Amino acid sequence: MRLSHMTFAALLVCSSLASAETLSVGPAGSGFEFEEIGLAIAAAAPGDVITIAPGFYAKANGLDIDKPLTLIGGGSDVTRFTSLPNNPFDQPLPLYVHDLEPGEEVRVIGLELVPGSLGNLGPTIAVIADCAGPVVLSDVAGIGSYGAFGGIGLLLVFRSEQVLLDACDLNAGSSNSSVGPTGPALNIEDSNLHINASAIFGGTGVQILGNGVPSDGTPAIVATHSEVRLSNSQLNGGSGSDYIAFFDLGNPNANPEATPGLGASAIQAVGSTIFIRGGSSTTIQGGAGGQNLVATTPLYSSGGSAVSLDSDSLVSRTPGLALVPGLDGDGAGNAPAIDGSGTVVPVAINLAQLTITPSVAGLGTPVSFNLGGEAGGIYFTFFSFEQGPAVGFTGIPGLSVLPLGSLSSLPSKSLGAKGAAQLGIHVPNSISLAGSSLLMQGIALAPDATFSFSAPAQVAIVQ
Repeated sequence: MRLSHMTFAALLVCSSLASAETLSVGPAGSGFEFEEIGLAIAAAAPGDVITIAPGFYAKANGLDIDKPLTLIGGGSDVTRFTSLPNNPFDQPLPLYVHDLEPGEEVRVIGLELVPGSLGNLGPTIAVIADCAGPVVLSDVAGIGSYGAFGGIGLLLVFRSEQVLLDACDLNAGSSNSSVGPTGPALNIEDSNLHINASAIFGGTGVQILGNGVPSDGTPAIVATHSEVRLSNSQLNGGSGSDYIAFFDLGNPNANPEATPGLGASAIQAVGSTIFIRGGSSTTIQGGAGGQNLVATTPLYSSGGSAVSLDSDSLVSRTPGLALVPGLDGDGAGNAPAIDGSGTVVPVAINLAQLTITPSVAGLGTPVSFNLGGEAGGIYFTFFSFEQGPAVGFTGIPGLSVLPLGSLSSLPSKSLGAKGAAQLGIHVPNSISLAGSSLLMQGIALAPDATFSFSAPAQVAIVQ
């Protein structure tokens, strides 16, 4: 189903009301205003939009954002930024978003972030810290494998009130250092996050060549004193490493008693609340345990649970979720799906879900909205060019993040027997929309007359 002409008109009106100065970045010699993303950020006024043409961009130091801005790349598969080190031991951070005041918003869309370190990839691609205003990372990708040093995570979120990760691909990879893996893919402290339609993989343990000690995997997410709302996403804890002595059994220094690495939980919560709702793509799986390949009597380590909760943590889960513990090193499954002394609260019905494909759309191209909720329900989809503070309503699961005064709606849809529906639009072929970024959110009305909010999702429009 396409949007009506009336909705097209409303979209264009909203775009004109939300207009801001647009700066353009492109590869050297391409004729764009800027050849470096960092220079465009420095020149932009608060509220401006920076469009980044497909290409590979590399610069010493990273992208530092402490004012409301929107960065729109061509997509993480075609637009890459690498932060180059100033010296052989430097590990420059590709993206740093920090110190936003309430009401100030940053959106970073359609980029692959690569940290440079000693000619290899480093352990951290982005830090979001001390942001009272909203931060959106959409279609942002990064891998942390082969860092020369250990780290505390691929993406770090500290003391931030309203962060959305939508359609992101984060893989903590592994480390070639004796300090072990690069940390979790996502390390959250004292923050509130929505995570939607994302793939997040913890770090894989590594046994150093020679007689090094095998290392454990790391979680996909470590949440400390935080609130995390997760939907339509795949999370995998990292696997523990095997023990493979250099030259294997021919190595006279091989240690047949060496303990292989443990598999990690997909989610590790400390003093945190984790809301997990479904979606056909939602899988939460622990990492596999390792094995000692030189032992006379084989040694195997345990796989990780899907979710690990301390006594001050709570997980809320909707029906039918795939919570899968990791296998032990011998291929057996002994770990529990949910481990620890925390509280588990089941939810009786499927709550509202929303994903958008693609995250970066061209003028005149189709966009697909996948809707989910309780079978037989009614789904309402809203969008805005702005984002308001997150608001909860008593008795309605989820949070509303769209400002009530600047909403537009798409046609309502009935959810079928499988609790799913699809809504399609074509982006108007109007140059005035280029550089726009829409935030979408759904409200599902279940047959029992209960409402729920979906996670927010984002779509950017490029020329």
